[in-house]
Order: sequence, then C-alpha cells, then structure tokens
Amino acid sequence: MSIVSFAQGNYTTAIAYADSLLSIDPNYVFENFSEIDYYDILLVKAQAQFLTLDYLGANMTMSQINPSLYLDPDQDSWEVNGTQYFSFESALSAVISSVTLQYDSEGFISNP
Repeated sequence: MSIVSFAQGNYTTAIAYADSLLSIDPNYVFENFSEIDYYDILLVKAQAQFLTLDYLGANMTMSQINPSLYLDPDQDSWEVNGTQYFSFESALSAVISSVTLQYDSEGFISNP
C-alpha cells in the first residue's frame, strides 16, 4: 500500500503505510514478488518524505538503508558521487536518486 499510495501522489499516506509495515516487520519481503523488500519500502518512504519537504526525516530514512548515506545537515557542502553540492536538499536529492538506481526493484518504484 505504501508503494501504491506513493504512485498515486499520496505521500503522507505512503509514509504512514511504510511506518506501519516496518514496525510490524522491519525485514519485510513481499511474498508475491520477492524483489520488493524493506529497502524498497524505506526508499519509498524517503522519497515521500523528501516530496513533503521533510528533508531531515528523509535523511534519517536513507541512513536506515545504509548508515554511510547519512548527510550531516550542519555542513556547508556535501560531496555525493564525486559532485559537490552547496545545498543540503540538492545533496539529499542526489543521494536518493543514486540509491533509487541501486535498490529500486528493477524500476518498480521509478516506473510504477
């Protein structure tokens, strides 16, 4: 339901469904299509948080996927994949985009 809500543009609902699912099963794997798992749910949540302007929440969610993805919001600049960013939101967007390419179940989230 989180992915469906996200695809429909209901970002707050997508976040709520993601939180609900992950509180029940933090290592979730969709039984009908095992390519969809908790990484996809975390990614949808982070994307939805970003789109609702909850940048700090999106940053924390991305760090749940991999702690090395955490961006210190108090820095003056950030380097993501060899590119320097001077805006926290731009750097976070780059992190989310990069991870989407890595964890998105064969484009399921990017192309619902």
